[in-house]
Amino acid sequence: MERREPEATAPVALYEGPRVTLFRGWRLIALVAACVAVGVALHAGLAAWQRARVEHLVVDVDLLPRVPPATSSSSVVTWPMTLPGPAETTVTLSGIAIVHVWLQGCPDCMPAFEAIKRLAPEHRFRVPTFNVAYGNADPSWARSYGVDTNLGFDDGSHLVRPLGIGTFTTFVVDTRGTAVRVGSPAEEGYASRLQDAVDETTRASQEVPGDTMRTVATFAYLRGRSGELRRCVDWWRGTTATVVLSLRVDADGALVDVHAAPATTVAADPRSSAPAAACIERAVRRWHLGTLAPEPVELRVQIALGNDDRGE
Repeated sequence: MERREPEATAPVALYEGPRVTLFRGWRLIALVAACVAVGVALHAGLAAWQRARVEHLVVDVDLLPRVPPATSSSSVVTWPMTLPGPAETTVTLSGIAIVHVWLQGCPDCMPAFEAIKRLAPEHRFRVPTFNVAYGNADPSWARSYGVDTNLGFDDGSHLVRPLGIGTFTTFVVDTRGTAVRVGSPAEEGYASRLQDAVDETTRASQEVPGDTMRTVATFAYLRGRSGELRRCVDWWRGTTATVVLSLRVDADGALVDVHAAPATTVAADPRSSAPAAACIERAVRRWHLGTLAPEPVELRVQIALGNDDRGE
């Protein structure tokens, strides 16, 4: 009888399934915890950097002159404006100014040219005079009628079409672009109307509402809270904005009739000032002066937000 050796069998491994699963579970938890910790650290660092960046933004608040009441003879144009001039030069119209708009060779304009030559308003008033020719003009011809001072050319898009000009017309424009129509130099009473328009525009530009204590208190309140408006500019890109804010304060201290718009100055960037104006208007509408303004008061301020290079 043949003896058989028992067949060799593989050793039975211990069952470690639960232990392996538990180990992998703890490793996953540790990985998630590490990611959360890194995220919290990055968020805290970004927030701190953002606060430091925002603190470098400068908010400047200035009180503006009152806006003269609108009249049926006034319009608003972009101001200041730069126009091409003779011999590839340019002329920039700005500030309070007398502006003559005319067309060389216009048959019905010749009486106006003769009248302006006799009047020579650029020598009578303490504000600059600008001459804007529709299309183009010969400087020598303009000089013969005394309309060559600060000569610029308008293709029609700047003054002629926006103001509806069809003949020689004089305007007085203030620093905000409000153009008061004086009329043709050939019209009766032209000189006195021009004098009145210059005087009124100059006087309005010098008036600042607010010699009263309540206006001073209101302005101080706005300046005191202006730091809250830093968030209204794109601190990430370092943009700047200039906004004109007009408002009225009721007797109970509530801010009403709040309106913010991009400033029309040369330095203002409309791409950043427009969204900043909307943000400032929303923020200011939530403010309340309390007893700082016992009587109603109106004022206009200019708010400039920008980077403080000194903080870099």
